[in-house]
Amino acid sequence: DAANRILRDAAKLYDGATDAEKKTLDRDMAEAYALRGFARLYLTNIFGHQVKVNGKDFSDQPGIVIADKVVSTTEQVKRATVGESYAAIVSDLKNALTRFTAAGGDRGSKVYLGVAAVHGLLARTYLYMENWDEAITHARAELDSAKVTSLADTPAAYRALYAGEQSN
Repeated sequence: DAANRILRDAAKLYDGATDAEKKTLDRDMAEAYALRGFARLYLTNIFGHQVKVNGKDFSDQPGIVIADKVVSTTEQVKRATVGESYAAIVSDLKNALTRFTAAGGDRGSKVYLGVAAVHGLLARTYLYMENWDEAITHARAELDSAKVTSLADTPAAYRALYAGEQSN
């Protein structure tokens, strides 16, 4: 709901905004799309079936409620399918990347969802969809965006990730 409110209100302000304000609005909308996609991914995996398991497609199973607008307390809603839920997740995450590009990048802080995190979420989403090529593409883009040049490959190196600001 909060992401939908941000997206709705930012769109209302966008046309009358200066170029600098548009960059801020683009970044805010990118973060809202990223958060909504992230929430949808988790909700789908909690309340729905994984979209694919060993090649078997569960797209027609019940997924989550997908609302791209603010829903009033009196509106009737229904669950989408898992396939529709995953399509909404991918759409949100790709919209986030488009808005980050329009904004000239993210905040540059690991506290906020940024370009690297969105690529990581897309990689995870594509893994669940068993779309291996897209998963690899976005995993590489995540590592490049985060400027990760080596991966933790020992228990000590993995524990050290939590002591600093390195991406895991």
